[in-house]
Amino acid sequence: MPIVFSTQVATFTIETDKNLLYIGETATLTIRVYDINGNPVVGGSRFEFSSTWGNLSAKDMVTNTPGRTIYSITITNNLVETNNPTDAVVSVDLESPNGYLTRFSPPILLSNTTGIGETYTLSGIVTGTDGVTVTLSGQASDIQVVNDGGSYSFMVTEGENYTVTPTKAGYLFTPASKAFNNVTSDKTQNFTATQKTHTISGIVIGANGGVTVTLSGDASDSQVVNNDGSYSFTVIEGGNYAVTPSKIGYTFTPIYMIFNNLSFDVTQNFEAD
Repeated sequence: MPIVFSTQVATFTIETDKNLLYIGETATLTIRVYDINGNPVVGGSRFEFSSTWGNLSAKDMVTNTPGRTIYSITITNNLVETNNPTDAVVSVDLESPNGYLTRFSPPILLSNTTGIGETYTLSGIVTGTDGVTVTLSGQASDIQVVNDGGSYSFMVTEGENYTVTPTKAGYLFTPASKAFNNVTSDKTQNFTATQKTHTISGIVIGANGGVTVTLSGDASDSQVVNNDGSYSFTVIEGGNYAVTPSKIGYTFTPIYMIFNNLSFDVTQNFEAD
């Protein structure tokens, strides 16, 4: 905004590292003052800080350093807490050496509360596996590790928004996460873990049926496949497996196939010779 200093026109900008101050909190204001050509204004301009209710702690600041355009000051909210939450506006008076006075408000408000509301708990039980990481995110963050049948519990602030998410490699959870918006009471959400699964499947050709396809490794199973028929095994993610076709009087290409640390569905066909 333009501010008149006798025959000079100055540009004044102010920035803050916080837009809302609760009781006892501080903020740093960065002030820049230039003339119309972007040069420093005449030294001696005075800044005074106040609020609509008073009780704002800040030192008066004078632009008494030749050639300086950037100034920094810390203000503290010293309002008294009340039962009627209201925000107060901060005002800055800029007075030039020749008496010109301009008042404006930086983008900051003072609250007459501590910013700490009622607290509630977000809690629940996790079943299906041990070592589950339960993460709280949103307007607060926390992490807890829960075993099968164990419980988690997070303390949160009234009126805020949060999300609780369980995770463990190789597992899916129901539900995958739970959002709690504008919390006004204690909330409960349980989570159930199930292992992720994949399929190993394919077809067997050239043996006129009766081929035994065997699954081994971290799981075992077998299926008898007719000519040009298909096999399919459901296995746990992350496991190591081998699939082998066999029939007396036949060899197969490939002889067998190994799948280590399986992380997706795979297809493997076999051909009898």
